[in-house]
Amino acid sequence: MPDARLWQSGLHNGAGASWSSAMTAYWKRWMRFAGSCRMEGWLMYKNRIYRQIAADCTKAYWSSILFYALQLIVSQVAVAYSARMLGVFSADILNNEMQKGLGCLWQILICVAISVTLPLACSTMGELLMFRASLNHERAVLNRYLNKTYAAAVGLRGSDAQFRLEEDQIQLGGYWNTTGMYLISVPIVVTYLLWQMVPVMGWFTLFVAAVCCVRIFVPIFFRKKTEEYDRLERESRTKMRNLEQEMLEKPVELCLYGLQNDELARLKCLQKDYLETLFVKKAKLETWQKNILGGMDSFCMLVLLAVAAIAISSGKMGVESVTAMIGFYYVFQTEAGYVLEIVKQLPICKNLVQRISVFYEAQERTDGETVGEVTSITFRNVTFSYDGKNDILKNCSEQIAMHEKNVICGENGTGKSTLLKLLLGLYPGYQGEILINGKELGSLNPAKWREKCAFVEQVPFLFEGTVRENVKLGQEVSEKKVDQVLERVGIVHLADRRVGGEKSELSGGECQKIAIARALLRNAEVLILDEPTNHLDEAAKQWLMDFVRNFDQTMIYVSHEESMIQLADRKIAVQR
Repeated sequence: MPDARLWQSGLHNGAGASWSSAMTAYWKRWMRFAGSCRMEGWLMYKNRIYRQIAADCTKAYWSSILFYALQLIVSQVAVAYSARMLGVFSADILNNEMQKGLGCLWQILICVAISVTLPLACSTMGELLMFRASLNHERAVLNRYLNKTYAAAVGLRGSDAQFRLEEDQIQLGGYWNTTGMYLISVPIVVTYLLWQMVPVMGWFTLFVAAVCCVRIFVPIFFRKKTEEYDRLERESRTKMRNLEQEMLEKPVELCLYGLQNDELARLKCLQKDYLETLFVKKAKLETWQKNILGGMDSFCMLVLLAVAAIAISSGKMGVESVTAMIGFYYVFQTEAGYVLEIVKQLPICKNLVQRISVFYEAQERTDGETVGEVTSITFRNVTFSYDGKNDILKNCSEQIAMHEKNVICGENGTGKSTLLKLLLGLYPGYQGEILINGKELGSLNPAKWREKCAFVEQVPFLFEGTVRENVKLGQEVSEKKVDQVLERVGIVHLADRRVGGEKSELSGGECQKIAIARALLRNAEVLILDEPTNHLDEAAKQWLMDFVRNFDQTMIYVSHEESMIQLADRKIAVQR
């Protein structure tokens, strides 16, 4: 990027480089920078994920952008028109044409009233739409996250995802909104200004515009540093947020193991590193930009006044033009400030888009064939590795017995639970074949296939609500049908108890019954249970064994307990 060193090398070269050669070198450097910006923007636009992010932002914020843009257009056009009328009013007063002057004064007052009332209404409407748009955008981003593949979702730390969703998404929405309204309003207002100014002041119009636009180049010079410091700041804050979340989630364990001081020391080191190596540099950069812009504002005003004084003294400008020029200059400065904000926000927006893109990456497929009645499930030479090096499953070939109970057993670490996850399509990167009705699992629509299965995990997922609501879990069924399922698993008396969060006081067996009731309510063709006896007392285990014994549909479950293994019609022994 062009900087002061280029000027120094061109203007103070010991070899006596001329002014023209310095300017040539500078503009070559500048054109390379501008070309790289265009290429970077083109690549960013061509990126599919970035286009999806842009589409979600535009869909959410377009209405608020229009109202905010209308507010800016009305207020600035009213100010510009008032400046023109003020110039005419001044000339009429000096020429003792009071009647014409009063007419201009009434127009000015009407413009002032319009510039206060209409923008206020647009701003109020924009605020309401902005709040609604922010909520819609948050849901859109969260929906992208929920549609990620299982492997990609579990690889994203919860506190990191929460930080990106809460802070980065909100900031991106705000920047998108302001950038959009500036991009709409600035061309319209500037076009109106030129239309008003050129017939009156001619060449002086271009001079005013050039003086106002000089300020825009300041953030361009500092663009790379701004982008770098913003990215590093967000990464540092994410690290601190992750550590804080870890401390909040496990306070008891930290106390039991005496790790409070160690964790606080780690946090202090992160904070110190952020303060000394990043915050100071960023503060210096922002101070430099602020001081340079302030100095340029004062310099531009002095130059403008000096040129105006010369023009007046030479008779090329009158009182009308000078008075209008002051108002026009204010509007031009404001519009230049909006462009300045766009340029300053672009590096930050780029970082925000990159951070938000983690929610859009590795989206699960939504295409594929649908599944009819499940008549066969076959594993053929299935090999799978989590890290691409160590195979957790190798050449596994098994046939699931339909309408019977199938148990997957074996030693710890042999891939029993992994086999279930592969069957559910959570990890598509396996070798070999998993055939459903003779069709490869990868050719099926993942969501449609999972509708055929009901899965009971080792640790049942319970959200904040009643037991009945946890069992229903978004299904369109009657309360009577839910209670019938609760009656079947023996927990109908718990239907109205609130669970989840800190209000959960259920035993392991009761939680397992809720999960099984949820699976039964789906009425799926294949019931899958992963280590269902974990964390159960003897009474709960006996109930579970009776449930498995009397179940008459296709069941696949993982277990290492001999009593559960004996209940199965087919035994699948997994070995390394």
